[in-house]
Amino acid sequence: MACSMCRLPRLRAQVRSLSGRQDSSADGRGVAISHVVVLRFRSDIGPGDRIVYRGRNLDVVGAADLNGRRAYLSCTCSETSFTG
Repeated sequence: MACSMCRLPRLRAQVRSLSGRQDSSADGRGVAISHVVVLRFRSDIGPGDRIVYRGRNLDVVGAADLNGRRAYLSCTCSETSFTG
């Protein structure tokens, strides 16, 4: 049985905010923030996955081996929220 959202164990990671921008749509205001998440290398995390950090949903946009030794994985993530 395949699942659309599978829970993985808790992991230690370094999360840094890179940039943020505001935009407005027809029915509210939105905020888009990009993050970089660095964690121990895993082969099961890639674009299309989601990382939950302190209750915030970070969508993985890209994932790459940080140093070429398969020790750390650097994930570029985006977070979008809407108000109003």
